[in-house]
Amino acid sequence: MDTTSPAPADRRPIATREHPLSRAITLKLVRIGTTPNSISVVGTIFGLLAGTAFFLTSSFPERHRVFWLVGAGAVQLRPLATMFAGMVAVASGTCSRVGEFYYELPDRISDVAAFVGLGYAAGGNVTLGFCAALPAGFTAYVRALGKYVTERHDFFGPLAQPEATVRVPVASGSPGLPSGTCPWSG
Repeated sequence: MDTTSPAPADRRPIATREHPLSRAITLKLVRIGTTPNSISVVGTIFGLLAGTAFFLTSSFPERHRVFWLVGAGAVQLRPLATMFAGMVAVASGTCSRVGEFYYELPDRISDVAAFVGLGYAAGGNVTLGFCAALPAGFTAYVRALGKYVTERHDFFGPLAQPEATVRVPVASGSPGLPSGTCPWSG
């Protein structure tokens, strides 16, 4: 296993990583022996939960508020898991090629689940959900290809992952619902 830490240019700049609470949680996770790959798997579960919850808003309209809240929360927890997976890998010195795979694949699965779930959501558009999922995967592919060619990651763009994570729950507040309605209202 390659246990070298990634270069700073290979890590997405995330201010939350520097927060004392984030560092304390990371150290606790390392102390109890949590592996970065297991955290990535948990992140995938959050992504699948988000997509499922969004999908269920249309299947159970009487409970749509609960499912919107669960989906919005799970969308926030997924990148948090990704962040902690990277922090634990660096803190424990367990960075590896397999870890990179675990770090990237859950994000792709989670993105597809969330976007497709939003497409099936109450008032959503299935085609748009699938159409949103395609560029999410393609963007990650282009970034990975860029790293292969330039030997460094470029995490910036008009809608990088941290910005998208904030916008999805906000945008999911009333996607395609009848005018003047909101999932949080009665």
